[in-house]
Amino acid sequence: MTSVEPANDITLRPVTLRADGVLHEAVLASPGECRGVVVLADEGDARTTPSLHTIAGALNAAHFATLTLDPLVLESERSVRQRITQLTSALITTLDWMVEYGGYEETPLTLLGRGLVAAAAIQCAAQRAEWIAGVVSINGRPDLAGAALLRCRAPVLLLVGEYDRITADANREALERLRRGKLVTIPQAGHRLDDSGAGKSADLIVDWLAAEPDAPTPH
Repeated sequence: MTSVEPANDITLRPVTLRADGVLHEAVLASPGECRGVVVLADEGDARTTPSLHTIAGALNAAHFATLTLDPLVLESERSVRQRITQLTSALITTLDWMVEYGGYEETPLTLLGRGLVAAAAIQCAAQRAEWIAGVVSINGRPDLAGAALLRCRAPVLLLVGEYDRITADANREALERLRRGKLVTIPQAGHRLDDSGAGKSADLIVDWLAAEPDAPTPH
């Protein structure tokens, strides 16, 4: 892992966002010295939230601000495509808030998503290319981003648990279509990350963010 003096001056701020008439709660954590900002999101499953908070904490310690959204609840009767569209709308609303009101208009922005949110993050990156520095998918379904995989200009990190048999093939398929994709295995991790898997993911993400000097920056 990249050696960085840990940040200990983290400011927490609750945030409420509205997308398509739905309110989304989030927590913005800002270190005093900020190297970039990462938006973390998952779809409506509270069991995965602790792992995202573990990752967010590690990113904060490495001087990255984070906006961690509460699990995004989707209407079960909607199709997968409709749910991804709904998630994309929520991420775009979040991104626009970060740029216009969050004070991060000059800061590299990275989207991190699990499950269907990974596909939505890639679609968001394709639609807001001028703002997105990178996308991270953790045991996600980036393959469902469709044509956005080819349009996404930002680098994309695909993290898949060593024992995850659910999304491994889907991530390999997405990798073949991405312009700047990288597939990395999370050692000794399954589909649902425990604290150990979340910690290993955080290390991989911090190292990847530090090694992407050519990532686009907001302007």
